[in-house]
Amino acid sequence: MKLKLKFWEKFKGFFISGASTRRKRKFWAGEKSWLKRCRYYDTIYERHPLAKAQILTIAGQLCAQGIYIEPASVGKVHEARAKEAAERIRQLADEVGMIIMLYETAVGMAKYGSFFWEKTWTPKFDIRIIPSQEYIEPAAQDEIGNITKWRQLWYGHETTVWNADEIIPFHWNVTSKSWPYGTSLLVGLETEFEILEQLETDLKEYMHKQAFPKHLWKIGDENYTPTDSEIQTIKSKIKNWAPGDEFVTSYPIGHEVGSTGGTPVQEIAKVLEFLKDQCIDGLLVPPISKQWSSTMASAREMMPWARANLIEPMQRIISHVVENQVFKPYLEDLGYSVKVCPKLKWEPPEAHLDERVEMYATLVQSGIITPEVAAMELGYGDLIEEMRKQREERAQLRKVMFQQKKMEEPKEESEE
Repeated sequence: MKLKLKFWEKFKGFFISGASTRRKRKFWAGEKSWLKRCRYYDTIYERHPLAKAQILTIAGQLCAQGIYIEPASVGKVHEARAKEAAERIRQLADEVGMIIMLYETAVGMAKYGSFFWEKTWTPKFDIRIIPSQEYIEPAAQDEIGNITKWRQLWYGHETTVWNADEIIPFHWNVTSKSWPYGTSLLVGLETEFEILEQLETDLKEYMHKQAFPKHLWKIGDENYTPTDSEIQTIKSKIKNWAPGDEFVTSYPIGHEVGSTGGTPVQEIAKVLEFLKDQCIDGLLVPPISKQWSSTMASAREMMPWARANLIEPMQRIISHVVENQVFKPYLEDLGYSVKVCPKLKWEPPEAHLDERVEMYATLVQSGIITPEVAAMELGYGDLIEEMRKQREERAQLRKVMFQQKKMEEPKEESEE
């Protein structure tokens, strides 16, 4: 009897870009480079103050409270080791300027959809932001579609190749259309920004034409027809006329000045406001371009929604990548276990202390937990333990003093 063995694979799916049925390729000849995409969004970012302000606002909100390294919760046995590992990570963060790197990363993720760091162990562990991000593209992938190598292709020349453990990619909202990169927050707003740019260009030209009077120069009359050379001479003189210059000719010249002002552009303010509102809503950032009085109210209402739907998810993505691809390899290189790897936090530990105190106070008043348990949960465990020891020491001291006093009482009676 023959036994049939069936092996189960963890992953079966394989990503084929563009839903092609061709054989899997190991290398790309530039079609996966996002050079054009990055340059396109750079253009929007540079030309439109609204896009730039919104992206910088996102990065500012993400990093506004700084970063905090929280030691891992590993119990009393490994607590000292966890605190030591957290201190090592703090030193690394200070050395590389991690808060600045994270701010730039947030800008890049919002603008392009992806951002890349690289790490090295030579001569020691170090990280940095890769320059010329727009030239980074995948070089190889494994059987299930994971990118195993990345490269930097500079005008057709392969300048750098990274293995998967040497590059740190940050991706926002990867889709089948954007893979292997993330999706820019500007996606879907291209039409609005293009219309805004065209409107601004048209308005500038229209205002320029209508803001200045029209000058009509008439050279010659019914008795004299100027030559082309004479007309060109007059045009050159008019174009280069300096203040104080005199105009003397031997033939008649007439000059008329037209009026200024044109027909008002109808409904342009409403169109511009609509387009800007679309951009603001699309970038998930509280309004900053409306009147100040309405901005404050709308911003307060929108801020929690924006944080829940954009800022906090982006923070979690960045934290996950940094903890797993920076903190853990660095600590392993120093001989630490990954179990003591600290957490990357975006707000100080006491940020929600008032809310927690109020919650535990309610639980204590309701008799659900004891004050000691509440104190332990709020991080005062060491203080509670110290106070308990002090109470025991005082109780022991009182007991000893009482016994000594009791032993001295019969002696005093015998002396009498």
